[in-house]
Amino acid sequence: MKIRVVTKEPGAMPRIREIENDLEAMQAAIGGGHLELVRFEFSGTEFDLWLDEDGKRKGLAPNFHLQGPLNADTVVGPVMIARGNAEGDTVGLSAEEAIKVLAWFLGS
Repeated sequence: MKIRVVTKEPGAMPRIREIENDLEAMQAAIGGGHLELVRFEFSGTEFDLWLDEDGKRKGLAPNFHLQGPLNADTVVGPVMIARGNAEGDTVGLSAEEAIKVLAWFLGS
């Protein structure tokens, strides 16, 4: 089953994509490597940001700055954004949620 996600690579605009809802497709969306999950909230919705957990050690290019309520960090390498359900499974974004994510990246 395919899910709708937003992906962003360093130096590129974010884009809406459909990928298979499995480990291999998620790893491919972030350029390979081990997946790390960072949850964040924007405009009243919680999103799941997936990235390469070893990205900084590998020297991947900076992508964007993420500001949280208690800390801030520079995210490196390609990322994928989806949502999680109550059971903790990764689920796709609705069209409205995907637009929210694009607006977040564009600073709206």
